[in-house]
Amino acid sequence: MATFVHANYHYHRCGNLHSANFPRFINQGDFNECIVEYDANHRIISNLEDSFYQTPFRLCFYNTTPDAHILAICAGLSRDEDLMRWVWDANRNDHVRENSTLTFGRDGNLVLADVDGRVIWQTNTANKGVTGISLQPNGNLVLRDKNGRIIWQSFDYPGGYPFGRPIT
Repeated sequence: MATFVHANYHYHRCGNLHSANFPRFINQGDFNECIVEYDANHRIISNLEDSFYQTPFRLCFYNTTPDAHILAICAGLSRDEDLMRWVWDANRNDHVRENSTLTFGRDGNLVLADVDGRVIWQTNTANKGVTGISLQPNGNLVLRDKNGRIIWQSFDYPGGYPFGRPIT
């Protein structure tokens, strides 16, 4: 199981993820055992105290090469024998190493930093009123303000995947 580092942040409940339980995630620990696309190793970013995953979508770190991880959203049920597929990623061309961090800061910015502290990817939502983060049932990773207004969403950044955008 991957490691969470808790801090004394207070954010309102938004969607399925209680943001107070998601201030910082360290990419370390055992890999999950279900079968995923590219035969990748992966770690699911989850919180056992919360029902973050009530849908077939998961926020994960995965790698196909040791110590070269990608932050991504995976679709599929781990209890299924079907292959889980990657539907969105943040840093496909700039991998992070073991012990890199994903941090949801007090300023509302979601930041992926490599182990040396170099920022690899971020939502650029600092000081824009973001108070909550959630992974929606449709696979959209969303950052919202206190009124529930979407400030940033992964569907606006499909990353080359045809799935990673709303169907209109």
